[in-house]
Amino acid sequence: MKVFEAKLDGLSKFLTGVMAPIFVLWPWILIISLRHEPDKSYMGLIIILGIVLMLLFAGCYWYMPKSYVIEDGQLKINRIKGTKIIPLSEIASADAISKMEMGFTIRIMGNGGIFGYTGFFTNKKFGRMNWFVTDKDKMIVIVLKDGKNLVVSPDATVGFLKGLQGK
Repeated sequence: MKVFEAKLDGLSKFLTGVMAPIFVLWPWILIISLRHEPDKSYMGLIIILGIVLMLLFAGCYWYMPKSYVIEDGQLKINRIKGTKIIPLSEIASADAISKMEMGFTIRIMGNGGIFGYTGFFTNKKFGRMNWFVTDKDKMIVIVLKDGKNLVVSPDATVGFLKGLQGK
């Protein structure tokens, strides 16, 4: 079994730190500060907003890649909520790429920095990709035999690529 850490890059740490109070505290500060207002018709909306923001923040945390494990012919992407498993036999190729090679990438649906970069992204070079990334300076594009693309970011990119090749 080979375990590869997945540490957050500086931007992701910054975004997580800045957004945490906004997602978690802001609606509750509004409720407390406006509790003496005579018109309370908006309170239900603020409470719903607070719950939605907290659930979004929790979702970003739950799906953050914690580590990548190569064992028993499988690549396992460990997250707080569940493990994504890809049989190594389904991998057609895997290559380390730079941010420059990734080019202009658009987030289709997912998270762009809070506890990492997860979800569906697209660009001209790679098409649609499913990202499980914590550090954009250590990205590896994995092309599956069915044509799907995954992007991961283990701290030890060279060792990870060797592990995928069975070395």
